[in-house]
Amino acid sequence: MTTVDNPQAPRKPLKPATAAHTALAILFVMNLLNYTDRSVLNAVLPLVKDEWMLSDKMLGILNSAFIITYMVFSPIFGWLGDRVVRKWIAVGGIVVWSIMTAASGLARNFAQLFGLRMLFGTGEAGFSTVAPTMIADLYPSTARSRVLAVFYVAIPVGYALGYIIGGAIGGRYGWRAVFPAVGIPSLLLVLPMLLVREPQRGQSEDVTAEELGEYLKTQAPLKNYLNLIRNGSYVCDSAAMILMTFVTGAFAWWGPTYFNRLRGLDLDKANYYFGIATLLAGITGTFFGGWLADVLQKRIKSAYFLVSGVGMLLGVPALLVVMLIDIPQVYWPCVFFAEFCLFLNTGPANAIILNVTSPNMRAGAFALNIFLIHALGDVISPYIVGAVSDATNLHVALVTIMPLITVAGGVAYLLGMRYLERDMERALQEMKTKPRV
Repeated sequence: MTTVDNPQAPRKPLKPATAAHTALAILFVMNLLNYTDRSVLNAVLPLVKDEWMLSDKMLGILNSAFIITYMVFSPIFGWLGDRVVRKWIAVGGIVVWSIMTAASGLARNFAQLFGLRMLFGTGEAGFSTVAPTMIADLYPSTARSRVLAVFYVAIPVGYALGYIIGGAIGGRYGWRAVFPAVGIPSLLLVLPMLLVREPQRGQSEDVTAEELGEYLKTQAPLKNYLNLIRNGSYVCDSAAMILMTFVTGAFAWWGPTYFNRLRGLDLDKANYYFGIATLLAGITGTFFGGWLADVLQKRIKSAYFLVSGVGMLLGVPALLVVMLIDIPQVYWPCVFFAEFCLFLNTGPANAIILNVTSPNMRAGAFALNIFLIHALGDVISPYIVGAVSDATNLHVALVTIMPLITVAGGVAYLLGMRYLERDMERALQEMKTKPRV
């Protein structure tokens, strides 16, 4: 008897089909453009600094402009994403961030660029909040670390493209030419996003047809979002991601400038080599971490946390070598390995959020995570590093801050291991429990 004939019959999660893989591919491309547009400013920081005679602290504030609106609007789009068609939120976000990126090339002073970067953040908040929850409804929990690794490998690839494109165009035509060069293609490529079908919430979960039908009639009350503070997996994961985002945000923002200023590399070469290291480490680390976590999860129920935590801790020695040994043949491989270790957690850490929350509140849970990791992570880390750099120098700022924060992030991931199996089962049971009227 089929599930349709008997709605109470056990229903296997919907198997990924060609449509799911196509949607994943389109979301990946848009996320790639997202991070390319985000990172091009990093590549031309020295040019902006020289033209407007800015301090390192002011350069750090430029990064905060984008992140502030990104984190403030994420909860708003998260609340909407749990209640309306998510695809249109994503499309609107793409249009806004693309236009604001292209327009950034018209900025004639610090205040104008600051304002445009703030508007840019609102667009990114819409897309980044709802896209992962759409992926969660296309793939079962046992595959989410791998598919999210595909989606999030756009982070290092996009950053690398931003460094390479920004360095090449900025060095030849000036920093303003960089922004329309990446913003306009993002706007044109929004068309494929219109072809993505909105997946049914919860369609990939292991519940009966009746249970899913009853569940979809409900909306998560506000108290469910507040109860996330009691979700040990969510709390540990978010804490670790805050620390990880602090480190990666500071490294991404100051990396090319560090090698330009302290290692004497030309800006285009610093961007190129740093971009290549980020590209290779991001692709291999993200894919390997996603694959390894899913494989180990079959044997170790807390493998998502284990892979994430061990990865961060393994990256600490490499970070120290990068900053303490001035030999290119040594520090460039260590840049690669440090970033490889940091990127290992990308797939499993984001999969944890989706697997320990129920489908009708995932966008909100993701939005809250975005708010926290940026408010306490890369909003403040470029500024803090810049302030310490102004007081001492950039080398002292990075070597005293980044290794310690990385160790703390690894420990936070490992502390979450005790909660994961329990919280995943609780999220599934919420879908199977008939709501009280």
